[in-house]
Amino acid sequence: EEEESEEEESEESEEEHAPVKRSSGGGGGKRKAPSLMPPPPAQRACHRGHRLTPVNSQPRDYRHLAAGMGHCDLCGIDFEYTRGGYHCDACRDWDCCVACGSQGAS
Repeated sequence: EEEESEEEESEESEEEHAPVKRSSGGGGGKRKAPSLMPPPPAQRACHRGHRLTPVNSQPRDYRHLAAGMGHCDLCGIDFEYTRGGYHCDACRDWDCCVACGSQGAS
């Protein structure tokens, strides 16, 4: 009986010190950028006068650049949607960065 209790104790101590396996979450090693709050309502409209939608992820209908990237149709920069931007749902191919969308049209 003493041998059995020693074996049990040794198994328990091995379990206590065993490395913890962490799940990768099935993400294939790619990390998603943290989701941020969308920017405040836009202060301007698209080139056709449509209201812009504040976004913090790539719109489903936008496929111009690599995943997660948008292009500002006003100043010409490429921006990460996770940092915020504005999208025209009517035109579908018109976007602008936060800096341009948060300023009124001149």
